[in-house]
Amino acid sequence: MDIKRNLILVGLAVVSYLMLLAWNEDYPPNAPSASIEESPSAGIADSGAGQVPDLPLSATASEINENDLPVIPVSGEVAAIEAVETPNPTQIITINTPKQIVTVDLKGGDIVGLSLPDFPISMETPESPFPLLRQDSGMVYVAQSGLIGRDGPDASPQGRPLYRSAQSDYTITSDEQYVDLTFTAQGGIDITKRFVFYVDDYLIGVQYLVNNRSNSSWQGNMFGQIKRDDADDPSQTGGFRVNTYLGAALYTPDDPYVKYDFEDIDDGVEPLQTSGGWIAFSQHYFLGSWIPNADTNNTYTMRRNNQGQFLLTFVNPPITVAPGQSGSIEAGFWAGPKDQYRLDEISPSLGLTIDYGLFYFIASPIFWLLTQINDLVGNYGLSILLLTLVIKIILYPLSAKSLKSMAKMRRLAPKINDLKDRYGDDKQKF
Repeated sequence: MDIKRNLILVGLAVVSYLMLLAWNEDYPPNAPSASIEESPSAGIADSGAGQVPDLPLSATASEINENDLPVIPVSGEVAAIEAVETPNPTQIITINTPKQIVTVDLKGGDIVGLSLPDFPISMETPESPFPLLRQDSGMVYVAQSGLIGRDGPDASPQGRPLYRSAQSDYTITSDEQYVDLTFTAQGGIDITKRFVFYVDDYLIGVQYLVNNRSNSSWQGNMFGQIKRDDADDPSQTGGFRVNTYLGAALYTPDDPYVKYDFEDIDDGVEPLQTSGGWIAFSQHYFLGSWIPNADTNNTYTMRRNNQGQFLLTFVNPPITVAPGQSGSIEAGFWAGPKDQYRLDEISPSLGLTIDYGLFYFIASPIFWLLTQINDLVGNYGLSILLLTLVIKIILYPLSAKSLKSMAKMRRLAPKINDLKDRYGDDKQKF
């Protein structure tokens, strides 16, 4: 009887925990960060004094590459890559989708700001989207990418390339819409950095298209990098607070989900080479993750730079583009909520970044059932009530047996008390 009662209590505890998670998702607590509350556009970087510089102003180009970008050893003499100067009216462009507000710095083509319109900072300010990626006085959390290696423009001693954009503002209205940034290196190397956006998804495609109009072959490696400082999780706030994981996560062939907190990275993480895979930064509700090509043998590294920021990086194998030919390479970047089933579609085990804890074997199927019910009714409050009803129906046989046992004990209680009164001093007779 005790075992059955304990099972019921465990089931009720799990349901209560899931109800709490669903409540927090529907009604996220107010963010206490003053920098976010005071600036609804905190996810949009600008060139003013409030912006935390990406790199120290006194650094040389070689120091920038050593301290911030991955370095690929190159044998032999390599000519410096010089850009063809083109006037640029602005260095920041904005892309608006129904799911994301993205800001890109044309210097390197990095994503330096990304806000989520479906997730307001607080219920009191629904017009202020939550800034997942930021580069301001409160936090540095950006997604960098580029081409390094023998001929990669991001490995140039002159610094990272300054791309050109046809517009400063874009609005994505149809599925799979492109935003192209262009750069031309001296000698006739046309490089297009293409962002692919979707109206109903948080996955951003990043492609590099290389058109070699020179007389020699071109070679380079694509890299993707998450740069973040050690600021607290701004999405985990409020009175009733669940302690959740904040840190890096990585896919490995031996373990599909390995966590590395800030201390682990400080202690040193060995580089990993594996086919496919992904690297991510995980916080309470949201995930930022680079997902390189599944068919390439990628190198993953984690380290801390001289500015105290954590760098989570992947590097593709080199691609070679012959004279007069074109080539391409691509990766995906997820920036949004932890949608388990969508993440599993993107890459194997990426959905494991949703950590259910010790009761995974119970919580995971219950969450699946809650999701199925919500797909039908479209309201999480009603879905939780229906889920509770379903669980009670499933556990009814155990509950009925427990109630019958309790009723039998109540009927026996007077006789047991009578025996206690008569033989209370003699336990053997009792």
